[in-house]
Amino acid sequence: MALTKQEWVALENKAADLRSLCADTIFWAGSGHLGGSFSSADLLTILYYKYMNF
Repeated sequence: MALTKQEWVALENKAADLRSLCADTIFWAGSGHLGGSFSSADLLTILYYKYMNF
């Protein structure tokens, strides 16, 4: 299934929000690594909102 331009932009914004939440959580926890969270944000966003229908 191909994504429309509007769907793509919406998912990019959701992934950016997810990265922001991950950064805040790691900051307030006082430890953690951003790499894994940031690199998987796009994949998890597309899976969750496009294919898992949530």
